[in-house]
Amino acid sequence: MNRPAYINVGSPTAEFEPIIDVAEVSFSPRKTTYKVVFDEGYGRKEEREPTAKNLMHKYFPYYVIDEVVNSSNRYCMERKLREPHLQVWKYNYSAPITHSNIYHFNAIIYYMGICKLPCKTDYWSTYPLMPTHKITTMLGMTRDRFSFIWRHFHVQSNAASYQEEVSDSENDTKEDEQVEEHLVEQRMEKMQVEEEERNRDDSSVESDSSDEEGDEGDGNGKEGKVQEGIDGDGDAEHPHKNHEPACP
Repeated sequence: MNRPAYINVGSPTAEFEPIIDVAEVSFSPRKTTYKVVFDEGYGRKEEREPTAKNLMHKYFPYYVIDEVVNSSNRYCMERKLREPHLQVWKYNYSAPITHSNIYHFNAIIYYMGICKLPCKTDYWSTYPLMPTHKITTMLGMTRDRFSFIWRHFHVQSNAASYQEEVSDSENDTKEDEQVEEHLVEQRMEKMQVEEEERNRDDSSVESDSSDEEGDEGDGNGKEGKVQEGIDGDGDAEHPHKNHEPACP
């Protein structure tokens, strides 16, 4: 086997010999492990295995994770306030997001960058010909839980907007209550006016009926008096009516 060629970096005089010659008979591969260096303070440094926990603590300090957790939960509350009718809020995987969830979520994102599959759901596939991925099944990170965190992952604090939305909602509720009270008052006033009109109509009907009865009584009295007058006048004009004439 030929020895490896020198590396030409663009200049005929700048040649670098490889550090390891894999063509040598004495060459044997060695297992190498990537180490993560942590600064322990006071000039001390420590190398650790690149586990999911160590990677998260290296590149995502606790205060960053804490901000992500608070912002994500706040975003969930905002969306639940805007869309309370969604079925997603009825399931357990929509529970509040914890720090452990964010660490696990980021570790799975790292893993997906190394082991690439066509779809996110393939990492939870139970199809016999699909490989299993322990990182996606440990600590209770289900497919639906991962999708829920993926949907609501938030790194920006929306405290001001959330407070504004809550205050707007409260104001809308107060306005609705005021409108409802106003409508009730209008309805009561209308009912009262209708009741007064019905009472006036009933009283006017009773008055008309009593006046008609009085008029009928007066008419009967007048007719009787007229009849009596006629009978009396007839008798006065003919004093000897129905009497036999006197004998001579």
